[in-house]
Amino acid sequence: MTRRGKKPDGGLVARFLTPFLVAVALLPPLIALLLVPSFHRIAVRHREMMLRGLVDTVHGVMKYQNSLAEKGVISQKEARRRVIAIVRGLRYGPRKRDYFWIVDTQGVVVEHPYRMDLEGKSNIDMTDAEGKKFILDFIQTATRDGDGIVRYKWQWYDDPNRLEKKIAAVKLFAPWGWIVGTGAYLDDIDAEASILTWRALAAGAIAFLVLAALSFNILRQAKTIKRERREAFAKLSATEEKLRMLIESIPDMILRMRRDGVVLDFKDPLNFKPFFEPGEVLHNKITDVWPAEAAAKTMETIEKAFDSGKPESIVFKTQKAPNIPSEKVSIEVQVVVGNDGEVLAVFRDVTEITAAKPSRRRK
Repeated sequence: MTRRGKKPDGGLVARFLTPFLVAVALLPPLIALLLVPSFHRIAVRHREMMLRGLVDTVHGVMKYQNSLAEKGVISQKEARRRVIAIVRGLRYGPRKRDYFWIVDTQGVVVEHPYRMDLEGKSNIDMTDAEGKKFILDFIQTATRDGDGIVRYKWQWYDDPNRLEKKIAAVKLFAPWGWIVGTGAYLDDIDAEASILTWRALAAGAIAFLVLAALSFNILRQAKTIKRERREAFAKLSATEEKLRMLIESIPDMILRMRRDGVVLDFKDPLNFKPFFEPGEVLHNKITDVWPAEAAAKTMETIEKAFDSGKPESIVFKTQKAPNIPSEKVSIEVQVVVGNDGEVLAVFRDVTEITAAKPSRRRK
């Protein structure tokens, strides 16, 4: 007669939290593998854009001074002298050591603030530490495309004994046949990329710690819920066992039924033989398998209970057993309607009680 509870799901943590925890654990390695390698490329592109913007500025100075010369305000010689003086004094960068240089399309160094010994000479065949003719590359890139980026090795600022990799942006000023350029050392870019890398890793580590903390909190709550469900299940099982023992100890016959008389569950009586075959009643209508009078009286009581909303009872006589139709017994049925639209019907043999009542009245 009791409804068994469902066992708690022991795989809750494994099914729902394990994928999340694995994703959290993989976050820093994924950052290292997927994002960090791109930081250097991003830093290089950013520096290239900056260098292009700087040479555009100096190129604008050249255009302005040339326009003054074309208007006759100053001579071409003065215009070029002014440009050289301005460019020689230009510095930028965090240490104010980054600079500009000018070469012409023949490879003659027009201006270089740290290598004035090269000025006025053709250095078109000059090579860097790896044998690259970088000045020739300046000329070819600028004359072919108007501007561009060249990679080479050059001395570290004003230290001729130290060579470092550089990238340079160059741009041609066609009226004079001059090429202005400025560069950035790759170790500076590596440092910038390292800063981005460490910031990303720090963000990943913080995200990892936050997500890990959330995961452990979820895990703790899941374990608490699991423990509480286990305890509740144990209590429910104990309650169900007590209820089962209590029901089994009741001598009366108990049926759980629908309103139409279909029997959903059945408990045998202990103190009398049912007036029908127990094996035939389950999942059938009582009107199909019971004695007609017993079925009619029971259905009448069920309808009264549904109409009144209160427990109802009735006493009727029926045959003692399926095979002994001549003998009658008095049966009291009590019906209670449940919230789910089902009824609980309790049947009790009251034959002796009803037989004793007249004798008490005769006394």
